[in-house]
Amino acid sequence: MSQLVLEIKNEMVKERLLWLLQHFKKDELEIVGTYTVKDNQVWSDEYIEQNWRELIITSSMQPDYEKSSQFREEFGEYLAEKNK
Repeated sequence: MSQLVLEIKNEMVKERLLWLLQHFKKDELEIVGTYTVKDNQVWSDEYIEQNWRELIITSSMQPDYEKSSQFREEFGEYLAEKNK
């Protein structure tokens, strides 16, 4: 299985690409989801704590990152820095 993450800046291109990809569903292509990032989006610590899993899933990280030791280390570092 492979995943592809794209950054599309033109909304019309995004719509056309999604339309095109719909034609590959019979070939076992699944559109997992779309996610729009607002320019200069800033998240509060509270938002990150409540939604960190979704933020990881919708990022460009590897699908099994959440289960990895690297994730545990990085999340631990984040919590330690936050609670100083």
